[in-house]
Amino acid sequence: MHKILDLINSSNTPIKVSLNPEPYAKINNCFYNVEDKISKDKGDIIYGWKLHETVYLQEAERHAIWKSPEGYLLDITPDPNYNTEILFLEEDGDWMFDGSYNGNLKVNNTDNPLIDDLILVDKTITSLWRKGNRISRTHINVPDIALKFINDLESLVSDKKSLNF
Repeated sequence: MHKILDLINSSNTPIKVSLNPEPYAKINNCFYNVEDKISKDKGDIIYGWKLHETVYLQEAERHAIWKSPEGYLLDITPDPNYNTEILFLEEDGDWMFDGSYNGNLKVNNTDNPLIDDLILVDKTITSLWRKGNRISRTHINVPDIALKFINDLESLVSDKKSLNF
């Protein structure tokens, strides 16, 4: 995990945070999920990075968790893989979610150059999403041509067989 931590260059140390999704929370919607939790139960939003590692990649995803009024930390956003905890690195700068699209940071965990190509495709998809404007909590409006490219690239990435995995 050291490669991705070097890329982020944070003075904080990653911690394990329990995951206990709220019934109303939506997958991949952590920033709004935590805002809703604060409205209901008070507390604070803590921005940072949700860290993942596979054989191929180290990945950091912009993420938000909830800090209770008593000071304990909890991830309230459902996890599509049904994990019960996450590895979280708290933001040590002044970054705040402003509604714009946030791509993940990815680092090759192998010597396989195909993984570098996968990362390049992912960066291109992020760049295309950033051409759009958020119009709701779950929708970003992008130009039609950008959406076509996004769909084509995402289908390429989702087809692991074409990448020899």
